[in-house]
Amino acid sequence: MSYVGELVTFLKKPVSGEEQALHWKPLQVPGIILLHYLIYVGCLFIILIIWGSIKYTFKDLPEGSSFDATLSMVILVVLIAPVVEELIFRLPLRFSKVNLLLSATLLSVWMLRGDYKAVLIVAFVVVAVVGFLLFYPKLGVSRYLEKFWEKHYSIVFYFFSALFALMHILNYTNIVFPQGLFVLWMVMPQFALGVMAGYLRVRYDKGLFFGMAVHAINNLVAVVPVLLLNWDEFLESLSILK
Repeated sequence: MSYVGELVTFLKKPVSGEEQALHWKPLQVPGIILLHYLIYVGCLFIILIIWGSIKYTFKDLPEGSSFDATLSMVILVVLIAPVVEELIFRLPLRFSKVNLLLSATLLSVWMLRGDYKAVLIVAFVVVAVVGFLLFYPKLGVSRYLEKFWEKHYSIVFYFFSALFALMHILNYTNIVFPQGLFVLWMVMPQFALGVMAGYLRVRYDKGLFFGMAVHAINNLVAVVPVLLLNWDEFLESLSILK
């Protein structure tokens, strides 16, 4: 079966299982990236059409033309975010109590990043509460969740993909409704990325790490315009280092 055919078959009815993991073939890597960007560009084309109907600003763009601010954003978006977000949203696609606990803890930390005191308190509470629910056998929470993963895996798979996309709505501020409802389309590229990375996670041996790589490439493409705006300062900083 071709890669596209295999992908379509999987997306019709996602299934999980270590025994189904496939090994990589060299030509599949560029094929995965190309297919993702065909979907990505299609979403962006429609976004450009409705752009004028949405009133918002990007929350995390650096102010002014500070090279340091831009570099910090690039490190966060291209290096840190792909690792953390793949652990949050793709790690639990294979059920285990440890995966769920780590995912919930990282999600709480990621949402509150910057407020270190709050992060420590919330992380401790999440570990204590979620850990107790999952690891205390008399409650039966982990047994129920494991059965749900087995019987309703399609729901689990698309839930995490949708949650990943919806979280990116927080990247925008000053959204004006009802036109701002179009912001749901603005995160369709993230939904496509979530589905593709989820597929890699489930179907391929070490797919979690390849998902991180695809995620990082995706984010790098997104920040290239910001880098170009600060290109002169970047060259100047390199000349200072000589």
